[in-house]
Amino acid sequence: MIFKMSKKTAFVGNMNNMPYMFSREMRKKNKDVILYVDAPPDYELDRPEAYDKTLSYPYPDWIKEIPPTGIKHFHKLRLANFFYGKLIEELNTCDVIVLNGIWIILASYLSEKPKIYALCAGYEIDTLTDLLNLNNLVKYALEKKPLLYPFKFLLKFYYKKAVTQYREGIARSDGINYYPSGISKRGDEIIAAIKAGKKHKRLELRGFATDDFKYSSVDVNKDVFTILNFTRFFFVDEDHANKRNDIMLEGIGLFLREIDFKENVEILFFDKGDKQSLIKAREIIEQQGYTKFVTWLGEVSQDELFNEIVPKCDVAFDQLGGQWIGAGAFVMAMGRPVIANGRPEIFEPLTGEVSPVCQAATPEEVCFWLKKLYFDRTEINRIGLESKNYIQKHYSIENTINFFSCK
Repeated sequence: MIFKMSKKTAFVGNMNNMPYMFSREMRKKNKDVILYVDAPPDYELDRPEAYDKTLSYPYPDWIKEIPPTGIKHFHKLRLANFFYGKLIEELNTCDVIVLNGIWIILASYLSEKPKIYALCAGYEIDTLTDLLNLNNLVKYALEKKPLLYPFKFLLKFYYKKAVTQYREGIARSDGINYYPSGISKRGDEIIAAIKAGKKHKRLELRGFATDDFKYSSVDVNKDVFTILNFTRFFFVDEDHANKRNDIMLEGIGLFLREIDFKENVEILFFDKGDKQSLIKAREIIEQQGYTKFVTWLGEVSQDELFNEIVPKCDVAFDQLGGQWIGAGAFVMAMGRPVIANGRPEIFEPLTGEVSPVCQAATPEEVCFWLKKLYFDRTEINRIGLESKNYIQKHYSIENTINFFSCK
């Protein structure tokens, strides 16, 4: 009798705890999985226990910690056989390896045996593979450490080596998870150039464990109307990743004037994001005259966000620029309407249906949706339920697991 050995899968890195979520779900199906976590102890929100309260530290034996790395530790990855020799040896015993963050560079050090997938958040392609972005990398580094200015030439050489090696890691990958095609024209061009003539798979809709985000309806008879924005503030830069929170801020101002600044509106913002954008955001809020309506929240755990804050909100915001809906998908899974630029021109052909996102790309459209939900609270639950069903249908974690399982 011939026994078929099960595939062994490794996840390296822990970007926003997604690799932990994927590996945990695969283990539920009795898959042989190992997770290498690189988040240091003080990066609490990036560690598995921040996502899963049933997980205790020290970790079970299928979760291993490795030294944290990043672009500033690139020199270690340039000498990966020396610094990460044991890790490379362990990974070469696996059948499937999913790399994220700076670890994608490791792909070119691995044997030809394992299938390798690059799990990208956006930064990895937009910044770390773009040779045209070298000057910006140097500029940002010098802004943080001006004393390095005399070594500007060497710094550019250093980053060019990093970008070149990162491109080699992408080239070695058998599959890539990145924004859906069309979100970032430059990113699509970079991938096409790196993978020219090479067969590879691309995961366009990255699923997640939707059942972790518990659905609940809203009490339509409650008086307070709660608006939540949990995306970071970034809108003073022309970068394609611009979230255009200014559209949200001006749209909320229009809405409040339309309802004559009624006192039963509560606005929750997180004090996170680009420093210039945060300063500008407060200026816009002051100019629009609704400072007293806004409560600024500090850092909270994922548990607090999704079990305490989101359930009390009536509507949430995601990006209103040219990106795509990210964490807003979690809120939709919980049954809350999300106002965002849902990029229908990209997602409708991809999913084959119109999404229930409250589509907005102007302050006037933001105002329209806020008024609609404020004056007819039943719409909150109707759109919320449609949102939950849409997410469960198109963001199934099964599809993502199958992608990483070579199916």
